[in-house]
Amino acid sequence: MKPDVDTAEIIPTRSPWAARRQRRLLGHLAAWLRRSARARRVFLLVAFIWIVSAFDLSLTLSARHEDQFIEVNPIARPMLASPETLALLKVGLVTLGSLVLLRFRRRRLTEIGCWAVALAYGGLAGAWWIYYFGPGR
Repeated sequence: MKPDVDTAEIIPTRSPWAARRQRRLLGHLAAWLRRSARARRVFLLVAFIWIVSAFDLSLTLSARHEDQFIEVNPIARPMLASPETLALLKVGLVTLGSLVLLRFRRRRLTEIGCWAVALAYGGLAGAWWIYYFGPGR
């Protein structure tokens, strides 16, 4: 007994050129992923730098009135009296650095620089942790 519906209408057949086109697109996608892996890492590291920089700015502004707080940055130290100027300085410097890093995001030296800055900011976050939660607190 023959079915009412032709199976060729339900199950489409793939033509040879469609399979070739799919392999080519997958190859292009894989090449793009390999090529932009460094750029993705740089974007993520710059995002981390922004997050820790905002963290540092907020804690600097909140701790500036404490007696034990000492600003280590000699450029930012005189600006503690003016929080707007300090915020403008820190945001401006991070913006300028981010623009340079993102402009050259596909270069190995840029990624190395991003890792160095991210490690320095990680150390800064650790210093804030010790300041607020360390021994003697």
